[in-house]
Amino acid sequence: MKFNYTIKQLNSGFDDNAIFLRNVYFKKAMLFDCGRLVALDNSDLLDITHVFVSHTHMDHFSGFDRFLRGCLNSGNTIRFYGPKGIITNVEGKLKGYNWNLIRDYDLVIEVIELTPNGCLGMSFSAKEGFTGVFFNVDNSKPIELGDGFTLSYEFFDHGITSIGYKVKEPLHISVIKENLGILG
Repeated sequence: MKFNYTIKQLNSGFDDNAIFLRNVYFKKAMLFDCGRLVALDNSDLLDITHVFVSHTHMDHFSGFDRFLRGCLNSGNTIRFYGPKGIITNVEGKLKGYNWNLIRDYDLVIEVIELTPNGCLGMSFSAKEGFTGVFFNVDNSKPIELGDGFTLSYEFFDHGITSIGYKVKEPLHISVIKENLGILG
């Protein structure tokens, strides 16, 4: 069986958490937790379309600044998912810097806050100096991630709310055309 993703744990089990998933057929990747990201080069960061943060303890979120720096002039739209408070956490990180020189950059960070009562979204655009703007989020489950991929999640108690994620890919059938010809 051929897998559609390569999975890379970026740090040891005793270090900051981050898992990098690359789709081998599309130039897309996902990041689960945003701990120390020094094992990723900028080309890896530029391929990330979705980031799933379980909770914002330092060992799961300290890599946000490295991520932002690597993607700043990418023109990408990157969607972050996380528990209640993730919007405030991202907004706080963005407010920690001056953004007077990036108004022609096209980076957009969309943050989706997942709660048992539904989802809340806020968009931060470099063109607007990363001033947050709320947007409506479809609260149906599972969440569509594009290309047929869906996201489901569960809440856990870690002294704070933590989220476990499950990304499901659509069924793919690979056919070797030459073998079909041989089989008639």
